[in-house]
Amino acid sequence: MDVETPVKTRPLRPEDVPRLMQWLPQEPLMRRYQLDDEVLELALRTALPTGDILRTADAPGAPCCALAWTQPWAGLGRGAYLRLICVQPDRQGQGLGQALLEACEEASRARGQENLMLLVSDYNARAQTFYRRCGYVQAGVLTDYILPGVDELLFWKLL
Repeated sequence: MDVETPVKTRPLRPEDVPRLMQWLPQEPLMRRYQLDDEVLELALRTALPTGDILRTADAPGAPCCALAWTQPWAGLGRGAYLRLICVQPDRQGQGLGQALLEACEEASRARGQENLMLLVSDYNARAQTFYRRCGYVQAGVLTDYILPGVDELLFWKLL
């Protein structure tokens, strides 16, 4: 009988950033929002010392193959805001995203936050399904919030 190894997440370290930069800037989400290598690397390096919750996951032979970034108290001042979650395409469906989301929720609860908010683009049906499966509900729509012609769906979960 095969026993699945649980996915383990860990805090992101400065020395992990170059590994992330090997794949993260090429992700469709980053390209769509015109977040190039320089902008992404600066954002990550700037966030590391701020107290933001930055988590990564390592898969066999693929260190730093997923990233989650949560900003404490950025959820309308009453909770945390999940700024980004991204898993390498060839590693999706292996539980990395769910493990990272759970780690961010746990870290937010540990800081006394009672809810977590996030935005999902209206065209990203796969992400919407994922968040709903994880207990999030759509709380609103922000029309043309980031890009013209793209609505951002506000999702929320009571922790």
